Amino acid sequence: MFDIERRAATLAGFNHSYCEDIQMACYEEDELHGLHRDDADGTVSADRAATVLIYLQRPEGGGGETLFTMKEIEKEGTGRLALFTMKELEKERDGKTGGPLNTEQGALDLFRSYCDKPKKNMVVVEPQVGRAVTWRNWLGEDFATFAKCSTHGACPVKGGKKCVIQQWIGRKTKLPLRDERVGAIFTAGADVHYRKEDAPAGGEVISRCLQDASAMGGRAVPTMCAADETVKLEQLDDGPYKGVGALRISGSLMAEIPSNMLQNGMTISFWVRDMTAGRTIVSLQDTLSLVYTEKGDITQTFELRAGEATEQIKVYSSGSSEQWYWFSLAIQMGKRVSASIYSRGKLDGTASVNLESCSAHAKSADVALHLFPAQDGEGEIVRTDISFVVMHQAVLDDPKEVLELGQQSKRYDKNS
Repeated sequence: MFDIERRAATLAGFNHSYCEDIQMACYEEDELHGLHRDDADGTVSADRAATVLIYLQRPEGGGGETLFTMKEIEKEGTGRLALFTMKELEKERDGKTGGPLNTEQGALDLFRSYCDKPKKNMVVVEPQVGRAVTWRNWLGEDFATFAKCSTHGACPVKGGKKCVIQQWIGRKTKLPLRDERVGAIFTAGADVHYRKEDAPAGGEVISRCLQDASAMGGRAVPTMCAADETVKLEQLDDGPYKGVGALRISGSLMAEIPSNMLQNGMTISFWVRDMTAGRTIVSLQDTLSLVYTEKGDITQTFELRAGEATEQIKVYSSGSSEQWYWFSLAIQMGKRVSASIYSRGKLDGTASVNLESCSAHAKSADVALHLFPAQDGEGEIVRTDISFVVMHQAVLDDPKEVLELGQQSKRYDKNS
């Protein structure tokens, strides 16, 4: 998904950080999308600077062209051609009455007539699989001029089915997952509903490594893998939010963190459910760890440990095996590490310890990060549910920003 966004943004000449979530649309026989603009109102509140349209499926019976109501005129003083609207959409006339386009049907009839017989200088793009077309919805270096020439529509499908990807790119709004500082995302089952339709609804996961799904494409942290051959990974349909999946792990997951990420500061965050008291939640080699030390009826106790330093975090909750917690560790080697725990949309507890005594670590070599590392002398393998692991290349200390990052997992709900 992020790779498509990055390539689409590059094609349009924008930074991928401003991409909206990809939208997919399919058109059956005789279906169309009449004349419109992607940033329809042209006000300062609108935020779609450009559009990239990618054709995924060509209708067997033809039709489904993308039509722009433009004409070519000579740009004054240049001898070159520029594109402008045939007419402003508001000035188009009803083909039957000659009056303004006051009805939706009148607008659709006008558009169908254009599709049947395009005017001489209209731009018509045929749907070819893999073809992409891009245009600006706002013009100028500061995007201050609304592009009325962006009026377009999808002509009726004559037979078969047409499918497209629509990628809109904004001027000022960034989604947290598109932030250039996000170093890696491991969905850990959150994207369960985006598997192939013939894949089983649950059961053991064949691959033992999770691949980075961020816009970095694995350049920072490429994989998070089962720590050894005894670890079992099982796909779950129920995750931290409705429509979001999870991964049940029996054992430990491990990733190699580049030393420069740690030295510059980073934040590691993930969803967890069904923890066992006495287990380490996360550890960074022998530098630091977060341990679930005590399960009570109304209070859960965790310890953040770094060298000889220890700080407790008390979370007031029942500790139900069905409760999801969002854990976050903000690390800056040689300075401090902070741990925070969230549930039910709020911050439950936080603690921080000094890392000055541990500054010798991670200066040159990659460092092993473990989720639920095996304990010495441990017998039975304990299972835990996780979802949506994010590695951010910055120290995030604003609880609102950290919580918002966890809530981004809801974007994997196929129905949202």
